[in-house]
Amino acid sequence: MPEAARPAPPRFFRWMVLIFVSLTMFGNYYVYDCIAPIADLLAKQLGFSDSNIGLLQAIYSIPNTASRMFSWC
Repeated sequence: MPEAARPAPPRFFRWMVLIFVSLTMFGNYYVYDCIAPIADLLAKQLGFSDSNIGLLQAIYSIPNTASRMFSWC
């Protein structure tokens, strides 16, 4: 039995989804770039070494790199 055609979502809903996804991606890139400026703060207040900061950067960037590689598929 054929599927009934679904109506297209309203234009307002599509714009809201676009804005939400855009802000989410902006926030992701902003946080990704914010580790370097707060490195001194992490070292002074929390006692992070350069290795700890590098590990934090790696832990955060590896899943992002993998997701970007698979988004090209």
